[in-house]
Amino acid sequence: EILANFTVPGSKEERRKQMFHETVAEWLEHQKASKPASIYAGYQYCANDVMLYFREICPVKTIDLTSNMVEQYQNWERTRRQLGYTGKYKKGSKYKDGSGVENTLKHRTTLIRSVLQYAKRDGLVERNVASSRDCHISLPSPQRNLFLVLTVGEASRMMKLAREEVLWFQASVAMGLLIGLRRSEVIGVCEDAINWETCQIIISQTVTQQMVD
Repeated sequence: EILANFTVPGSKEERRKQMFHETVAEWLEHQKASKPASIYAGYQYCANDVMLYFREICPVKTIDLTSNMVEQYQNWERTRRQLGYTGKYKKGSKYKDGSGVENTLKHRTTLIRSVLQYAKRDGLVERNVASSRDCHISLPSPQRNLFLVLTVGEASRMMKLAREEVLWFQASVAMGLLIGLRRSEVIGVCEDAINWETCQIIISQTVTQQMVD
């Protein structure tokens, strides 16, 4: 009887008992060895939300996961990020006006697809229930956000205020205003990026801060 029920740890029979949040954690660990820290941090940030739902709200084995469950997760994420939501798992939207939720959902749905593709490759599941080809689940459509820009007068006032600061800060503000650089692009500018003879600047890298663990 013992031999009949015996399974080797890590075997396919044993892994078929794996919960989906455990598969997400396994996939995340797999990515850690091959991806830069900045990319891995983004994966981890999205994975934390996915694992929270499938660990506490909807515990399910990976082999039992359905397309309907993936869509229910999307609705849960969408609901808890609304401005008026006050439940236990309240999470803020990307922007203060409540927009950016669909962008967030797209990232997390893409992550679920990748996790299931990893599980499918290893023979843990037979099909990817989050894919558009296998199960006709489409990615949420990102919202197009409109941003207000500074008027000429506001920009001039900002430059005047910047003159009271150190020179490198003045240059940073000027590059942001006149060339339209992001903060991460301004910080990433090195001395060899500027060609003083041709008056050209090459933006080839950015500097950002990411949180891992």
